[in-house]
Amino acid sequence: MKDFAQPELMDRLKSVDPANIRASAVVAAPVLVDKTDAVVTADVKTDKDTVRVIVLKQSDGTWRVRSYDQAGT
Repeated sequence: MKDFAQPELMDRLKSVDPANIRASAVVAAPVLVDKTDAVVTADVKTDKDTVRVIVLKQSDGTWRVRSYDQAGT
C-alpha cells in the first residue's frame, strides 16, 4: 500500500483496525469530482459507502492518495 499513499497518510493508516472497515468491495468506476494537472478528486462507490479520494501527482510522475473521507463530508 505504501506505493499508493503519501507517507503522511500511511502514518494515519497504521492506527486503522481493518475490522472497523465496513466496505469490502468497490462496486463502480470512480466518478471524477475535480481535476487539475496535479490533483484529482474522485468519489469511489463501495458496497457500503461512497469514499472521496484525493490523489496528488508526485515529482516522479506517479500518483499517490493524499486523503480519503466519506463523500459529502
